[in-house]
Amino acid sequence: MPIPPIVVGFGYDLRLGDNPALSEALAGGVPVVPLYVWSPEEEAPFAPEGASLWWLGQSLLRLDESLRARGSRLIVRRGPEGEALRSVIAATKAKALYWNGGFDPPGRERDGRWLAQCASLGVEARCFPYDGLVDAQQIHTQGGDPYRRFAPFFKRWRQEADPAVAPLPIPETIPAPQQWPESETAVQVGLGESPFWASGLAAQWQPGEAGAHQLWRRFLAERIEGYAQWRDHPGEQATSHLSPHLHFGEITLRQLWWDLRGIAGEGGERFRSELGWRAFGQYWLYHFPHALGQSQDPRLHRFPWRHDPEGLDAWRRGATGYPLVDAGMREAWSSGWMHNRVRMVTASFLVKHLLIDWREGMNWFAQTLVDADLPSNVLNWQWVAGTGSESQPFFRIFNPVTQSRRFDAGGVYLKRWLPELRELPTQWIHAPWEAPETVLRQAGVVLGEDYPAPIVEHWAARVRAMTAWRGMKG
Repeated sequence: MPIPPIVVGFGYDLRLGDNPALSEALAGGVPVVPLYVWSPEEEAPFAPEGASLWWLGQSLLRLDESLRARGSRLIVRRGPEGEALRSVIAATKAKALYWNGGFDPPGRERDGRWLAQCASLGVEARCFPYDGLVDAQQIHTQGGDPYRRFAPFFKRWRQEADPAVAPLPIPETIPAPQQWPESETAVQVGLGESPFWASGLAAQWQPGEAGAHQLWRRFLAERIEGYAQWRDHPGEQATSHLSPHLHFGEITLRQLWWDLRGIAGEGGERFRSELGWRAFGQYWLYHFPHALGQSQDPRLHRFPWRHDPEGLDAWRRGATGYPLVDAGMREAWSSGWMHNRVRMVTASFLVKHLLIDWREGMNWFAQTLVDADLPSNVLNWQWVAGTGSESQPFFRIFNPVTQSRRFDAGGVYLKRWLPELRELPTQWIHAPWEAPETVLRQAGVVLGEDYPAPIVEHWAARVRAMTAWRGMKG
C-alpha cells in the first residue's frame, strides 16, 4: 500500500533551504507533494501584479527546476484554494498539509482558510513560523502592548535574534509520491508569460533561490564594508538588491543574520538595522492591520489631498521636471526597482509637493516594483507622509535639488536614467531650469520639449503643503 504523502504548500517562501514546513515534512520520511495555488481573487486587492507578478512566475519556474533536480516537482493549481486543496489531497490521499504561515493580513487570512479546509477534510494541518529568525508577534512592551516605534522594537528584536541560529539546510533529495497529481503549467494559470515590457527586468534580475544566494555572497564579498558610507548614493553600487528575494522568501532573514555573525564594523551594523526595519514593517502591519487602507495618525484622515490627474501622471512617467524624481520613476519603470534614497524623495514629492494621497503612490509602487512587499510598502509610505506611528514629521519636506546635489553630486545616477540631460555640465544637471540658455543650447536641451520644465516650484509647493497641514490641525 502506498505511503500517504504530506502536501507542502508554498506561498511567499519560494525556497528549499531554511524552509521549516518542508524540513519537518521530510523529517517524517514520507513522500512529499510540493504545491503552489495561484488564487489572486482570494488575495485581492493585494495579489502580485505588474513587475512583481513577473517575478513570481519566474521564481516558480526556478523552484520547479530545483525540485526536479532532487527527484520532485512543483504542482501548480489555479484557485479557488479550497477546490485546489481538496483535489490534490484526494488525488494523493495525503495525510497532512504543511505550510509556512503568513505575516500580513492577506497571508493570515489564507492561513485561516487552509486550516478550515484541512479540518473539513479530516487531515492534519501544521502552520509553521514564516521566517524562523524571531517570532516578532510575541514581542511586546513591558505593559504588554505592541511597540509603535522602531528603536525600542529593534533593541528587543535583536535580543531575540542573537545569538544567531543556523538556517535549515537545502535537502539533497525529496521523496516523491507513487503517483503525481495533475498539474497546470505556469502559463495556464497566467504566470508564465512575460509581458512586453519585462525585457528590462530579465536583463537585470535572476529570480529564485540560487539568484538570491549569489547576490548575497557578492554583497558580503564586495559591498558590505562600504555599505554605511555609500548606501544613500544612488550612483554607487552599494546596496544588496535583496529586497525582491526577501519578499518572495527565496532567502530568509535567519540566513542573512547567520552569515552576518562574524562581520563587525559600521557596514555590518547598518545592514542589521535595515533587516530590523524590514521585520518592524511586518510586526507593525500585524498589530495595526487598519494601516493598509488609512493613515494611522487619525489627524490625517481629513487631510485635504488634491485630485490632480495630470500631476499624478507626470510623476508616474518621470516627467516632473525634477531630475532626481524623474530618474527614480524611470528606473522603477525600466528595472522594477528604485534606490531607497530616491524612493524617499519621489514619495515625498508626490505627497508634499503635489499633495496627492500617499495611497496613490503606494498602489503605483505595488504595480511597478519587483519588491512590492506589502508591509514595507505601507510602512515606508506612511513614514514619508507623516501619517504613521513611526514617521518623519509632515513638515520635513525633501528638496529634490538639494538631495540630488548631496547624494549624486557627479550626476552619475541622473545621466544613467535621463539620457536627454547627459550633455549638461554637472553644475546644472540637478536643476536644468537654472542653467543659462547658452548652456542648455550647447547640451541640446530645450526645456518643455526635450525635458520638462518643473511642474511645481519647490518653495511654493512647500508653502502650500504647510498651509494645508496647519489648516487641518487648526
